[in-house]
Amino acid sequence: MSNFFETIFGPDGQPVKREIEIMLVPDADGNARTVPVRGEAIVMSPDGALDRVVGAVQHFRDCGCPVLSAPGVRCAIAGCGKISCPNCAKRCANCLMPICLEHTEVLMVADSAVDLCPRCFAEIRRKRLFGQLASALLGPFVSTDPRNEP
Repeated sequence: MSNFFETIFGPDGQPVKREIEIMLVPDADGNARTVPVRGEAIVMSPDGALDRVVGAVQHFRDCGCPVLSAPGVRCAIAGCGKISCPNCAKRCANCLMPICLEHTEVLMVADSAVDLCPRCFAEIRRKRLFGQLASALLGPFVSTDPRNEP
């Protein structure tokens, strides 16, 4: 934040007091990293005036929404760990695992969209493919005509 203050007051301003508020945030690996939240500087200008500026940093979640509301959900895909806001958070409709927008696979079922994790999406697509393949192979031998029933 010191560069921010220097751009406002110029390189000739002498800092009298600087205060930076930081927040410790866990990253995807679980390690804590420092993130600036707010900064304040009192600077003596070249003409002798005491100038004060307060700067706030706007943070965004991994989904792109600003961090203003309650915490959302952390993606459960191995190695991801992205945090989505409550509005953008998704859960797999099959296994109920929390997933981020990047790992959400959308499956169209009867004119509606279903959110799935990549594993469940691949499993359902595989079952559909096997069903279509079996239907195509057995179709000439199996009749679904109700007139053929005894």
